[in-house]
Amino acid sequence: MKCLIDPIELERLYHQENMSLTAIAHRYGVCHTTVLRRMQRLGIPRRPYRSKGKEPLYLPLDMLRCLYCDERLSLRAIAQRCGCSRETIRVRLRDMGVQRHLHCAECGLLIDSGKLCDYCMEEGSTL
Repeated sequence: MKCLIDPIELERLYHQENMSLTAIAHRYGVCHTTVLRRMQRLGIPRRPYRSKGKEPLYLPLDMLRCLYCDERLSLRAIAQRCGCSRETIRVRLRDMGVQRHLHCAECGLLIDSGKLCDYCMEEGSTL
């Protein structure tokens, strides 16, 4: 089903009325991802990330890159250290263009490439 939300109306609801994607979707009887894709196609910018009722979270990008890429901490460990959700960290890293860590499909250990760590390869995993 085509999303027939008027571009001017969509921008007004989102930016001036501060309606969420979910609220707009509900109004038009579509999924919130449909509204998001429509906004992307029309070039309507998203509002800055912010938790409801809270000030925007300041997460220095160089610090995130260091913790994730250099120290190889998990998203959960970084989130705990920064006092935010794992999803917040995931989104910030994605927006920075940082590649996700690879994990062994068998045991879950961090790996540099492939699907299995050296140990699982030696043990003859069938993955």
